[in-house]
Amino acid sequence: MTDGSGFLTNVHSGPRRDLCASILFCFPILREAMLYMGCVDAASSTAKYNLQRDRSLLIFIGGEKEQLMTKPNQHKIFLRTRKGFVKLALEFGADLVPMYAFGENELYDCSDFMMGFRQWLQKTFHIGIPVVFGWKNTLVPLPKPMGIEIGAPVKVTKKPKADITGADIDRVHDEFMAAMARLFDRTKQKHGVAKDVKLEIC
Repeated sequence: MTDGSGFLTNVHSGPRRDLCASILFCFPILREAMLYMGCVDAASSTAKYNLQRDRSLLIFIGGEKEQLMTKPNQHKIFLRTRKGFVKLALEFGADLVPMYAFGENELYDCSDFMMGFRQWLQKTFHIGIPVVFGWKNTLVPLPKPMGIEIGAPVKVTKKPKADITGADIDRVHDEFMAAMARLFDRTKQKHGVAKDVKLEIC
């Protein structure tokens, strides 16, 4: 679904799946549409099933939490406490490729309407409900430029599941956070972001 213009094929030419929120697969017609586009449930068991078959996975690490944090002209990602993907990478020896979308936050104006309730929904049921307004207050995105940058892979050495330690996970996780920050700093000015702006990792 996310391989627009074939840019992800240039990163990994083999089979690939996009991990999407489990709630999306609870609705029959939507479920079939998502599966048709190459999306699969983001559950750990599904991720392992695909990694066992040598499929590359695209993961939206921040998930619903990051959706609710989104504000125009802010560069903030929810990553600091998300470590499950690192454990999977170690278990299967899958390198981690950092990516960042510039301009995505400017496609819509975001509202804080009922934010407390929506945060409760996200925390309790893992459902993110952003309230946004696009072109002429519709769901059509605003005509803003957008660019996606892809960084160098963080190399991950495979380890038996029983041998993976918290220190292993923290080390690779720190390397990935650093890679995200480097990618942002290296490419931000090309996308109109001021030199002194830093990526905020929450």
